[in-house]
Amino acid sequence: MNEWVKNRHKLIINPKLRDFMPPLSEDEKEGLATQIKQAGEVTDPIMVWSATSEVLDGHNRFVEAEKQKVPYKVKRLDLPDEKSAMAWMVQRQLARRNLSKPALDDLTRSLAEVMGAVGRMGPKTDGQKSYDDVAKIT
Repeated sequence: MNEWVKNRHKLIINPKLRDFMPPLSEDEKEGLATQIKQAGEVTDPIMVWSATSEVLDGHNRFVEAEKQKVPYKVKRLDLPDEKSAMAWMVQRQLARRNLSKPALDDLTRSLAEVMGAVGRMGPKTDGQKSYDDVAKIT
């Protein structure tokens, strides 16, 4: 049995979660494919939400690993709900990617919407965050 078959995982790509992050450029995708081909495996683990087996980080790595039939590791995260999963995704990407100011602003706005944030000038009720509050955690 080859390494890919032995280490294969049944993971789910949820389009809502996948599309929540800015996509890789074609050059980035080609670079990733080349890196995986040269290594013969995916070197960084695919991060997965334990409760659902949905990919949170590593959508492109997972797709490329399946395409090339190379092994990959999975790390599972215990998160209470989809909002927490999306917040984790944003914080993870902000720590790794060089996003432009407009892309960063879009990501912050998306996270604010997911978390139920209200506009900067609007009054907050219990449990709501303002866009400014969300910007602080991103």
